[in-house]
Amino acid sequence: MNNPLSYVFILSCFTDFVKEAARPSYWVSDQEISECHGCKKTFTPVMSRHHCRACGQGFCHVCSDHQRAVPSRGWYHPVRVCQSCNLRKGDL
Repeated sequence: MNNPLSYVFILSCFTDFVKEAARPSYWVSDQEISECHGCKKTFTPVMSRHHCRACGQGFCHVCSDHQRAVPSRGWYHPVRVCQSCNLRKGDL
């Protein structure tokens, strides 16, 4: 267990566990997201997944580059939303 890669692996597993546990239940799990829900580009290790705070789907940065409050989900300040949710009229 003195191998630095072993520590990195364990830390990575723990970090993934914490991230999944802290995510809202309506968000699609990262493991289920292989492509952007908007433009359909396939995610790569260097292309970050972002969750729309309104619908919970996974998007690339370009397709989720909007900010709105989503009081129905408990977000009372502007947070990341997708283009589709951003275009919706009224409160999210």
